[in-house]
Amino acid sequence: MESDDNTPLTFRLPGLGVRKASAEGPPVTATPKKKQKMFDSYPDHSTEEPTEKIRGELDSVKKEINLLSQKKSEAIKCLQDAQTLITILRRDKENALKRANQAGHAKVKLQDEVTNLKADLDKLKTDLIVKGVEVVTAVESFKNSKEFADIKQEWDDLLRNELNEAHKEMCNLRKEKQDAINKVRKLEDEVVKLNKERREVEDKMVELRKEKQNAVNRTIQLKLEVAKLHKEKQNVNDKSSQVEQQMVKFKADIKKLLQL
Repeated sequence: MESDDNTPLTFRLPGLGVRKASAEGPPVTATPKKKQKMFDSYPDHSTEEPTEKIRGELDSVKKEINLLSQKKSEAIKCLQDAQTLITILRRDKENALKRANQAGHAKVKLQDEVTNLKADLDKLKTDLIVKGVEVVTAVESFKNSKEFADIKQEWDDLLRNELNEAHKEMCNLRKEKQDAINKVRKLEDEVVKLNKERREVEDKMVELRKEKQNAVNRTIQLKLEVAKLHKEKQNVNDKSSQVEQQMVKFKADIKKLLQL
């Protein structure tokens, strides 16, 4: 296992030399001379059985330490992945908010355009109706006037051509009236078309509202996921603390073994 500064932990045992707590290569063993010198002062324990027992226990401890080191590395990698995911979620949230703002501006602009078109259409329709009424009133007034009756009576034969011209003028007026009616009908068709466009705009606004709601829901989901990630991060920290506590306990156990 490695310490926080990536330095391998080492253990020094009397008569056994320096041993590294890692899986790289065989452990360094003491020379027979030092080993013999140590056991000279303890004649009752001159056999190699206690040493082999200690070595076996140390090998077991080393294996557990290596396992804990692997678990710690996995925990650190999980924490880094969680931090990367949090960064991505924050970026997605900012993009969703930008799209929602753009949709709101587009909605206001479309509403203004529709309002202006409706106002222009109402004004044009009113002007055409007034003009048509004036034409019809003028024609009816002229037909019912005494002047018209006198002219017709006096010039019935002599001024037939002029009456024909007057008739042509009446036809022209009727044509203008019909043109005005056709224009009104065309405008009504345009009104129908504008109403259709307005409904399409309203449908588009409904879609934009749905997109906005989806963005809000996505933001809420991202917040929940971020909270979940914070909780997982806390669990990783707790697990790392437990590993460190176990490391301290293992070191204490090794010291006890060295004191045997």
